[in-house]
Amino acid sequence: MLALFKDVPQELLTTEPFAWARLQWRKALDKGWPPSLAFLQQEWLKEYPQQALPVEFSDWVENLGEHAWLQKLFISPDVREIFAHAPQLVEASGAAQQQVICPLSPEDWVLWVETLASQIRAEFNYSKPCTSTHWEYAGSPWRVTLLHSSLAPGSFPKVFFRKLAAIPYSLDRYGLNSEGEELLKTAIKNKENLLVAGSTGSGKTSLLSSLIQNSDESDHLVLLEDTQELSCQAPRLTRLLANENLGRGLSDLLAHSLRLSPDRIVLGEMRSHEVVPFLLAMNTGHRGVMGTLHASSAVDTLHRVAQLFTLASNRKEMDYREVLKLVCKNVSMVVFMEKRQIKQIIRVYGCEENQPLYDVIWSK
Repeated sequence: MLALFKDVPQELLTTEPFAWARLQWRKALDKGWPPSLAFLQQEWLKEYPQQALPVEFSDWVENLGEHAWLQKLFISPDVREIFAHAPQLVEASGAAQQQVICPLSPEDWVLWVETLASQIRAEFNYSKPCTSTHWEYAGSPWRVTLLHSSLAPGSFPKVFFRKLAAIPYSLDRYGLNSEGEELLKTAIKNKENLLVAGSTGSGKTSLLSSLIQNSDESDHLVLLEDTQELSCQAPRLTRLLANENLGRGLSDLLAHSLRLSPDRIVLGEMRSHEVVPFLLAMNTGHRGVMGTLHASSAVDTLHRVAQLFTLASNRKEMDYREVLKLVCKNVSMVVFMEKRQIKQIIRVYGCEENQPLYDVIWSK
């Protein structure tokens, strides 16, 4: 068990100063931002000029508003993910799995999650109980996912942090030998259409960022995501972020991207309707198209794209074999990830009936 904070005795948290502070904190959140320690001290003296705040009060504010109890995890190079399930269950993973002692009371836990939502400017309530967004904190980029307690009545709201690579890793980070590295670099140089697949947390986004890094500096890259995760320092970069609440979906952005004369179109992750314009962009001659999606193997990736296309196009008369043929005609290469390592690379040649034709050109 890892303790990362200055603890405030639980019995002290039930006293009048902390009950008063929670009320002030919530009022400030309703206005859009958590209060500072100086503001709370000032307001306290106005109401209780003869009574000093407990010395532990500043620690409480730091834990609640500045996430002090997680600070060492945020700055640790060995931590990749933090899972905040409840006050009694907070875990970090990366180089090793570790459980974290949380100093927050159940009431303060809810206030902490709402504070975090305010700081990252995320809409988070009963009408939008699940949200995910990009967050720069402690010198690193993070993806933060919030789950509202209304999704599971009687439970606590949850927070999941995933650290993103500030600078793309070199390709040798993914377990490739020199032959494998050269295969991918050549594919990027030749602007082959390429998909990166794997399960959740397998390293798909990190690898895609590394592949983008190997693009020619003269390329105009158009990156499309619903949450900013891809790391890219290309000089000619156009980054487009989807927002369904504003009527700006990935499908719409893909349609717009075709009008920007892109040298490369990169889609952060395929999940639904965006697969249709994505695949059609390949079919109309766009080269250097890349993206990620969830799949259980390199070959399954091709079937997954065909299935998503069939479902998203809403054309029941479409023959699955024709869709798979379209996929295999336009996707040149699939890279399959497992546990943040490249497990297999296949080259796709086409398909016969329901069977993709391919060669395994690299495997681990």
